[in-house]
Amino acid sequence: YTFKNVDIDLTNQTALYNKNLAVKNQSDFDIDVTLKCQRWSLTELEKEGFMVYCDLSEIYDTGKVVLPVKVVVNNDKISVVNREPASLTLEIEKIITVEKPIEFHFNGSVKDGYYTDEDMISKEFEMVSVTGPESVVSLVNKGVVTVELDNKSTSLDADYSIILVDENNDAIS
Repeated sequence: YTFKNVDIDLTNQTALYNKNLAVKNQSDFDIDVTLKCQRWSLTELEKEGFMVYCDLSEIYDTGKVVLPVKVVVNNDKISVVNREPASLTLEIEKIITVEKPIEFHFNGSVKDGYYTDEDMISKEFEMVSVTGPESVVSLVNKGVVTVELDNKSTSLDADYSIILVDENNDAIS
């Protein structure tokens, strides 16, 4: 019996992260798995399932890495006949930390009779530390904080999100 497009779990990602490494352009990976068993064993397989994974704990450096795809079935009556592909090629990159400037944008205006001086608004942080895979962090140009002023009549004391943007001011997701 062949199961098509079974998701491959990337296990031990924490071990990889602890080495300051990450999978570049991580996406969903899948595999076709062929199992051999008696037809009645399929009902047991539905209960127990099987696990398909690649173990990232044995990766120690950047570059292309080929890992075997492992299939585990917790039933002696069911055996793995084939898996396609049998291995997975991953691109590994460093996790880096960089400092980027923060830019504040003020939208709208305060309530009539109130005023604001954007220069007097306390900007406690002028830089943001960005940590992540090198290919993503290298895209970051700055952090942008948007403060809505519409109909405000009190001091602004709130937490605001920092949106990381590239040099075209497009948000990086």
